[in-house]
Amino acid sequence: TLVANASDPEGHPFTVSWTSSISNALGDGIAITRLMPNGGAHLVTCTATDARGASFTSAPITLNVTSPVARITAPTNNVTVVEGTALVFAGTGFDAEDGALVGTSLEWFDGALIGTGSPVIATLAPGSHDVLLLARDSVGNTGSATVRVNVSLNQPPVVDITSPLNGETLAACTQVNLRCDATDPEGQNVTFAWTSNRVGEPQPLSTSRNFNWLPLVAGAHV
Repeated sequence: TLVANASDPEGHPFTVSWTSSISNALGDGIAITRLMPNGGAHLVTCTATDARGASFTSAPITLNVTSPVARITAPTNNVTVVEGTALVFAGTGFDAEDGALVGTSLEWFDGALIGTGSPVIATLAPGSHDVLLLARDSVGNTGSATVRVNVSLNQPPVVDITSPLNGETLAACTQVNLRCDATDPEGQNVTFAWTSNRVGEPQPLSTSRNFNWLPLVAGAHV
């Protein structure tokens, strides 16, 4: 609540208005009650203006309005993940007047809103992202924190057939040992599928990394 003492030497009617260096116009009247939606040190002044346009502005007073404190606990800053990874965003908010801020008082943004509360699970597009956590108190004051997340493109695995040798010739009804080496650039789990271009062979031949195969159809198999 803001209260002023004001009078006019000639007894003319007058109006009183209040302003803030941060929030601009606060309201009109000798006494006003106002929620301060912006944190910081407000320089507040009161101006009295009479019916003939003469005015006087008071010396400023300072009102310190505290903002909430936001803190991100996950993920770690500058983390790098592979495209398609579900990221867990977790954080806290605290306000001197309201206490712990939870639920919709915590908002996560990657440009647009990606969720509220904590934790929030989101999948981000490839690239670098500065994800913002906004903690908002009951009168609209906000505090923020950011975390950098890097999302890399998913690279395909590398596979090499180690057995049999390319161009190897086998006698009919001979079982062949199919083996391969495979790695994934991001270290992800790899699945396998062996196939043959010959009509009549089951597809896939196997989904094991290594297996013994007895061809059903004679001819060149790719």
